[in-house]
Amino acid sequence: MNIVVSLIIILSLYLLVKSANKNIFFTKRTIYSGHGHRCYAENLNDSERRVVRILAEGLNHNEYFIYNNLILPSSHSTSTEIDHVVVSRFGIFVIETKDSSGWIFGSKSNEKWTARYLTGKKFILRNPLWQNYGHVETLKKLMPFVEENFINLVVFTGSGVFKTERIKNVVYAHELVENIKSYGTPVISQQRLLMAIGKLSYLCQTVEISPHEHISNVMTQSKSLNAAQTTTS
Repeated sequence: MNIVVSLIIILSLYLLVKSANKNIFFTKRTIYSGHGHRCYAENLNDSERRVVRILAEGLNHNEYFIYNNLILPSSHSTSTEIDHVVVSRFGIFVIETKDSSGWIFGSKSNEKWTARYLTGKKFILRNPLWQNYGHVETLKKLMPFVEENFINLVVFTGSGVFKTERIKNVVYAHELVENIKSYGTPVISQQRLLMAIGKLSYLCQTVEISPHEHISNVMTQSKSLNAAQTTTS
């Protein structure tokens, strides 16, 4: 009986998302027919909004379900902010957006990457794959029934150009949809797809961590780490 009730709840959530996926207004008065953007597009910057547009225009709304700006509780950092999640039977794509210019140097194994500008200045950024790994791990704990099916993706939307060997899951904006579609074999059952959609929809609706609170959590964690390092040294 419990299984039947669970399936009814999952189906209801799925139908709710599908009905929401009909011509919902996006910021700046743009409509993306089909994609509901369950977490909508509040508090996104220009680069993240560009990624939302690319995903919505390039992916079939009957097969791919887009979530944006998820702020979720995290066991390792109190809260974590995920730019985009695309749920499909082909995998669950966790996307980190970066807007960098200049020449970009880095590899999968480097903790820090470098962006070098024409002026000669350098900007050090944390390896975005490592950063996004934390997001993936948070989602795995929240959705253990699909823990083997997450894909870590990083998309660069700025004018930056890679000057080191390209990494498979780090793409330019115009390559994003093609990369997602390259995963063409279904690996998630229909039932588990509905469970994933239901879980993310529930989290979007019920988790109440504001962007301000998340920034405060990040700053607190950073201070704690710095204090621990100082004590150790």
